[in-house]
Amino acid sequence: MALRSRSKLTRLPARLRQIADFVLPGQPVADVGSHHGLVPVSLVLQGRVPSAIAMDLSEDAVTGTRALVERTPGLGGRVQVRQSDGLAALAPSDGVGTLVVSGLGGATIGAILRAAAPGALASLGRGVFQPNVGAPALRATLCALGWVIADEEVALCGGRFYQVIAAQPLAAAAAPPPPLDEADLLFGPVLRRRRPAAWLEMLRWQEAKWARVAQRVVRLTSPHARRAADVAGVLAQIRMEMVGDSGSSHS
Repeated sequence: MALRSRSKLTRLPARLRQIADFVLPGQPVADVGSHHGLVPVSLVLQGRVPSAIAMDLSEDAVTGTRALVERTPGLGGRVQVRQSDGLAALAPSDGVGTLVVSGLGGATIGAILRAAAPGALASLGRGVFQPNVGAPALRATLCALGWVIADEEVALCGGRFYQVIAAQPLAAAAAPPPPLDEADLLFGPVLRRRRPAAWLEMLRWQEAKWARVAQRVVRLTSPHARRAADVAGVLAQIRMEMVGDSGSSHS
C-alpha cells in the first residue's frame, strides 16, 4: 500500500476521529457494527491499541473489512474480523478494554448492551458509543444498566452533529451513576458542564429546528406537539443556566 493510502487510514473523518480519541490506549478494542473497519485498523496502525476485533452482522461489511485488513501492511494479524450479531462473537477471553458501538440508533445500541452474555464484558474499562439518532434513549439505558457517563463530545461531520459518549461499566467506575434529568438525557450531562463549541452550535441548530416545528404545531398530532414543547422547554432551561453562570463569573 502506498504511503499516501496508509496515511489516509490514520486520518479519520471528525466523527470517527472522536470515537478513536475516546478509546483507552494500550488495551484491545472491539468495534461492533464496524461496517468499513476504519476505526480498528486506524487504531492499530497508530499504535494506540495492541489489537482489535472488527465485528458486523452484515456479510458484505465483513467481506469488505477483511479485504481492507488483508491489503493493509503493518497490521501483522492484529485485527480480527468476525461476523457477529451484536456481541455474540465476543468472548471474555478476548480481554477487550474498550467496546465501540457506533453508527446505529441509540435504542439499538442499548439493546446490544442489554443482550450481552454474562461475563462477556468482564474485562471492559470503557464503552464508546456514537448513536446516529436516539442519544437520549441510549443515555437512559446506560443509566439503567449502571454505566457512568465519563466523557462526551459533539462531532460535526458532513453537516450533521454526532454525539459521542464514553461510559464506564459500574464495575469499572468509582461510584454509581448520578440520576439524569431530562436535559442530561437530551443533551448530555458532561456536555452541559463543559459546553464545547460544537455542542453550543448543536444547541443553536436545535433551537432553530424546534422553532420551525412550533410554527407548524397546528398541523402536528398532539404527541408531536407535546414533544416539541418539552424539548423547547429544556433548551430554554439550558440557556438560562448558561446566562446565570455567565452572570456569576462577572460578579
